[in-house]
Amino acid sequence: MPEIIPVSPDSIKENEVLTTTQKRKGGPFGKRDRFLRRQKVYQLHFEIGHSALKISQMLQVNRHTIEVDIQFWHSKLAKDWQENDIDAWAQKQLNRFELQRTNLLEDLGKPHDPKERLAINKMITEIDEKIIRYFLLIAKTQKELIVR
Repeated sequence: MPEIIPVSPDSIKENEVLTTTQKRKGGPFGKRDRFLRRQKVYQLHFEIGHSALKISQMLQVNRHTIEVDIQFWHSKLAKDWQENDIDAWAQKQLNRFELQRTNLLEDLGKPHDPKERLAINKMITEIDEKIIRYFLLIAKTQKELIVR
């Protein structure tokens, strides 16, 4: 017969503390909440152009969660691109950026104080950077699709 090893009450108490489930801290975890959050992330990132950090601050969700959501959308878009016309989507995004850029350039032609002119120039530069990032992303995604 095996020998029974006595267990101290302190060991039992420690084990109870270690095995109790703790309530998760952080953002929504349900499927519906995740779906709604991802829809908002899509809108804020792809349609408006906010960064993951800005979106995480706006939605009060961990930045990593937002980055995972953005990766989800990139993956979904890549699959859609295989089935549909990637050029049409890219053209739509480019047209949106060009419209924003044109509006800012028109506004820059109006009289402004130096600080306002500098802010407008900064916004134009940011749009130009977004255009470049989209072209790089499209090229990377197309390359990944070819490799698969």
